[in-house]
Amino acid sequence: MDELERVAQMVADGRITAEEGDRLIAVLRSVQATSEELDETTAHLEDAVPAEPAPPLPPLPAAPPRAPLPPLGPTAAVPEAAALGSPPMQARTSGNAAADDDFAAPGTKWVRVDLLAGNLTVNVDPTLTAPAGRSGSSDLSFEATAYGYRLVSSGPQGIFGGVLGKFRTGDFTVSLPVGFGVELAKTAGDIELRGVPYLRGTLSAGDLDAFGLKGVDFTALAGDVYVSLTLTEGRHRVDTKVGDIEAVLLPGSNATVKAEVSVGQISAEAPFKTERRTVGQRTEGAVGTGTAALDLRVMAGSIEVRSGVDDE
Repeated sequence: MDELERVAQMVADGRITAEEGDRLIAVLRSVQATSEELDETTAHLEDAVPAEPAPPLPPLPAAPPRAPLPPLGPTAAVPEAAALGSPPMQARTSGNAAADDDFAAPGTKWVRVDLLAGNLTVNVDPTLTAPAGRSGSSDLSFEATAYGYRLVSSGPQGIFGGVLGKFRTGDFTVSLPVGFGVELAKTAGDIELRGVPYLRGTLSAGDLDAFGLKGVDFTALAGDVYVSLTLTEGRHRVDTKVGDIEAVLLPGSNATVKAEVSVGQISAEAPFKTERRTVGQRTEGAVGTGTAALDLRVMAGSIEVRSGVDDE
C-alpha cells in the first residue's frame, strides 16, 4: 500500500475527513513534483562538473515505469513554485502598502544570480556604487540591466569553466551597494545574506540564512530557511515545499504574521495563536501595530516564528 492508498484508507475508516484527505493528497503530489525538479537540477549539476572517466559498468535491468498517482476526488489547489529559469521579476513600483506585491521600496535595484551551484555569501559595502565579487582567485563580472545587474560569465569560456547556459560551480562572495536587493533564480547551494534589505526569487536546493531583511518574496523547493526581518509595511512571503522555516521579527517590526504547515508542526509563542489540525498546523498573530503582512508556508516540515533578535 503506497502513501495515497493509505490516505484513501484513512478517509474510508473515518480517521480523517474527505477534506483532510484531499489536503494530504495535495501535499504528496507537491512533494513528488519537488523531487522531480530536484532530480532535474542535480542532472544539470552533474553535467557542469567534469568527472574522471570511470570503467563501464554492466547494464542494469530496466526499471519499471513509475505509475501515475491515482486521483482521490477533487484535491485542494497547491501553489506552484516559481518556474526555474523564468525571466527576471519586475521591480515593484507601487508605494501602496496594501498592494499584493509591495514588499520592496519603489525603484529598488536588483542583482540577479542564476545558473549557480555552490555557496554564496552576499554582504553590503557602503563604498560601492556597483556590485563586485570573487570566486576563488577570480573576479566576478556583472552585466548592467534595466532592473540593476546580473552575474555573468567573464568570457567565452568564463571563469566558471563553461559558457552561459551552464551551471556555475564553486564558492562565491558578492558585495553590493547600499539598498540593492538580491534575486535568486535557478540557484542551488547554501546562501547567506547580511545587511541586504530585499530578497526575491527561488532557491532550487540548499539552505538560506538571511539577516536583517526589510522585505522578502521567496520560495525554496527543498531546504531550511532562516530569516530575520524588520517589517513595517507591505506584503511579504516565504514558502518552502520540503524543509523548515525559522522567522524572527526584529525590534521595530509592525507585522501581522500568518503561518501554515500542511504536514508538520509550528512553534510559536504569544502573541501568536496556533490552531492544530490532523496533519498540520496554522498560526496567526501581530507584532506592534501589525501594518505589514508576512505569510509563511511549508508543505512538509516545520515553522518557528518569534519576535526578538538573531540567535548569533
